[in-house]
Amino acid sequence: MWGKLSVTQKVVVIGIGVLTLVDLILWANVGKLKNPYSRFEDAINEGDLTKAISCYQEMVGSTQRKNRFNAEKLAVKYARIETEDYLNGVKPYDVVAPEVTSIQEKVVKNDRQVEGYVEKIEMWHDSEEMMRLGKEAKEQEEYEQAIEYFEKVNEKYTGYGEAQKEIEECKELHDLRTKKIVEEASMMVRIDIDLRTYLNAIDVLDKYIEKYPNDNFVAAKREQFVNEYYNIQLINIKTLIDVDEKEMALDIAKSLEELDPGRREARDYIRELEE
Repeated sequence: MWGKLSVTQKVVVIGIGVLTLVDLILWANVGKLKNPYSRFEDAINEGDLTKAISCYQEMVGSTQRKNRFNAEKLAVKYARIETEDYLNGVKPYDVVAPEVTSIQEKVVKNDRQVEGYVEKIEMWHDSEEMMRLGKEAKEQEEYEQAIEYFEKVNEKYTGYGEAQKEIEECKELHDLRTKKIVEEASMMVRIDIDLRTYLNAIDVLDKYIEKYPNDNFVAAKREQFVNEYYNIQLINIKTLIDVDEKEMALDIAKSLEELDPGRREARDYIRELEE
């Protein structure tokens, strides 16, 4: 039959076929454009969450109830996949966290599953940050600070075991360092030779504490040395007062006040001697 048609007739038939196909395509696209769920589905598949949320917000009224339900199911699935991508290191936190949070706030409010994803993302991110800060502190030999960071790593985080090993290693390194400095300072204290050797030891500890201000163990040792020296000198002040060497007693009292302003004994002696 096709062979019996003239060229003109063939052109007409082809033209009609093309127009019909174009009409069908346009009709399908127009129909799709008018359907917010279809556009939501496309946007989700394309990873365009902003567009998807906009389409979801168009689904109002009872006639859209089924579409909203299906859209929410897709959104939950999207949130799960995004969360897994972050936990597996496929996508970064600053991309995934805002997306899953937006799904929670704008599509599936009060959905426990998505709330769980948000909580897990934040926990994972916080643990990663604590691991990073802990390693930085360890490299700077701030072992006590590093331990505090590693202790904040959540036990559900994949690097929790590594954090525990880091804690033990930091404790060992800290103990070795503090033992060395405390032994050095302790060996300097020779009150049988000169009481001022206490001050030399305290000076060594002060320089250490200036470099490592979070080292509570060394700070406690310094306080011990200060108290021992302070108490011995209080006895000396009383002895000097008894033998009427008040000027020398006053000098010692002033040096104690400067060494430890928090105690009142030296201050009381200064007041007494200056009257």
